[in-house]
Amino acid sequence: MKYRADIDGLRAVAVVSVVVYHVGNSVGFNGYLGVDVFFVISGYLIAGILLSDLQEGRFSFIDFYMRRARRILPALLTVITVTCIAASAVLLPNEALPFARSVFAALFFYSNFLFYSEAGYFDASADLKPLLHTWSLSVEEQFYLVFPVLLLAGFRRGVGFLKVLIPSIVVLSLVWNLSFPAVFKDQDFAFFMFPVRAWELLSGAVLALFGRPKALSAKGLANGLSLCGLILIVLGFAIALPDDFPYVLKTFPVVLGTGLIILSGSGTCLPVVNQVLGTKGFLFFGKISYSLYLWHWPLYVFFLYYNFGRLSDFERTLIGLLSVALSYVTWRFVEQPFRRKPFPDLLPALRLSLVPFAVVLAFAGYTVTSRGVLPWTDANFQRFVNVEFGGDFQNETVGGLEVQALGAPPGNGAAAVALLGDSHAQAITPAVHDLSAEAGLSSHFFRSQCIAIEDELAALDYFADCVALTRQQAGFIAQSPDYKTVIIAGRWLAKTKFWAGKAGLDMQKTWALRESSLLNLVQMLTDSGKTVVVLAQVPLIETRFKRSLPSVVSRMIRQDHPDLKEMSPTREHYLKKNGKVLEMLDRISRRTGATLVLPHETLCPGSNCLVYDDKGMIYWDDDHLSEYGARKIKPLFAPFFDHSKSARAGGSGPLPAVQTPE
Repeated sequence: MKYRADIDGLRAVAVVSVVVYHVGNSVGFNGYLGVDVFFVISGYLIAGILLSDLQEGRFSFIDFYMRRARRILPALLTVITVTCIAASAVLLPNEALPFARSVFAALFFYSNFLFYSEAGYFDASADLKPLLHTWSLSVEEQFYLVFPVLLLAGFRRGVGFLKVLIPSIVVLSLVWNLSFPAVFKDQDFAFFMFPVRAWELLSGAVLALFGRPKALSAKGLANGLSLCGLILIVLGFAIALPDDFPYVLKTFPVVLGTGLIILSGSGTCLPVVNQVLGTKGFLFFGKISYSLYLWHWPLYVFFLYYNFGRLSDFERTLIGLLSVALSYVTWRFVEQPFRRKPFPDLLPALRLSLVPFAVVLAFAGYTVTSRGVLPWTDANFQRFVNVEFGGDFQNETVGGLEVQALGAPPGNGAAAVALLGDSHAQAITPAVHDLSAEAGLSSHFFRSQCIAIEDELAALDYFADCVALTRQQAGFIAQSPDYKTVIIAGRWLAKTKFWAGKAGLDMQKTWALRESSLLNLVQMLTDSGKTVVVLAQVPLIETRFKRSLPSVVSRMIRQDHPDLKEMSPTREHYLKKNGKVLEMLDRISRRTGATLVLPHETLCPGSNCLVYDDKGMIYWDDDHLSEYGARKIKPLFAPFFDHSKSARAGGSGPLPAVQTPE
């Protein structure tokens, strides 16, 4: 296939956009779509190479995969090897274990499956996964497994058949993407998985199939198409779209724009845009684009580890320059020698690659079997290794509702305490479990994201399902004579602000909805004779590494870092920030007779709130208590379990007094 300098220039656009997006902290710039530019280019080049081989009668699966191995493996093994060395020195066991799993995934090209399976609300920060970027290589490799077989089968029926088959698959793929709401609502699936991305690679293949249209000999048409392509790519990078916008439509302008530039450059007249893309500056970055893509992300991640998630403009620039330098060296001394085909046979090349491959596999295997604990792991920081959240409790179905069973096994099938709320309620399940077991009671945790039964919220599409579920849960709890006490916990402040964005309401109206919805819920439960306890919000820890707080804290302790003290919120700051929430909860407790529990009374014993103590981490992330933290506030709930125990026995023990916010 004839070399095209403008395609190397497109590679430069793709990789620089990705690096700037990741390293440059560029708000409002969708540089991650540079990966989609890569996909179109890959589809075009691979289809072109395969078609040429098929037409000349020299196609061989072994030759094809050998070329792919020479192109991909040398640089990949180099970067993974260096990354493993850095990881062994930097990562704690709870970080090293998932990293080792990602090494296996990167080497065997299923990273996209791994990172999709890990994605979610409680996943570790993406910024702390050194091999996260290998997901795109896995998507490409999965394409390389499927496409040659498809092309060979179609080619046997003629090129004309292929010219119908491949475009038809692209159209069907697009229709499939847009026809199933669950596909594009699951943004992680849309981002990581090959079936959703296949149309992008196949779009490039379509361009290779149709070759050089005669119409492109007209200079004006070629220039117009390439300019339109450039504009579409720029718009794709620049236009901000909602998070829940169909992902396929986010990528469509960039994919179409890339296709137009490739198409316009395939004629006899090279357009101005393509000429510019073929200049030396673009060619430099285009040639090192693969190595640059591989190097920039691990460097960025380890700089973040070292600086606790805070990077200055100088540090970001340094990462960029270091990435370019390492990429040039890797391209010059690793990529190029292998791509010049020094090995006529497969076996010598495999032998040369065997050493780094075996070393990396051995490291990953040892790390997995040792649960991330390497021989040099500092034993003083073991309390930061296995910081757990929410406990591991059995799921059950009661009254048609899914719950978690806590405490003592119900001898008669009844439960005395109901815990209702979102992830903040889930965080305190260890405390509820312990207190229930100690009192000989059983309890149930009912998960509700909105904790609301308000009609006005139910009328809004976003809240309809959650409100319906909460109504069902609250109705079941209220009607059941077994539940004596109901504990309600939620992320009151942040979720109320979140409501405003989802409902499209101003904050004053949203706060009114929050208060009325919680008031109605609590009143419904107290009117049914339940003792209701409402937990105020726990203090928020200020850190960029929201999902990796134990890691940040352990490193700061090790370095005696001055920012550690600043990370702990002050009691004064907590009261000021949560003043509106505390006033709302206080009003609800006074109107309904519910008891308000203030966690900061325990978590902020002095002027500062605790993040950890000598026995362990109190927080699992920036706003959720760990299992240890949940048990630290356990005494706040103890009186209510004594009361429930007494009520189950037919007595009426005294209730604790309502706590009043300062």
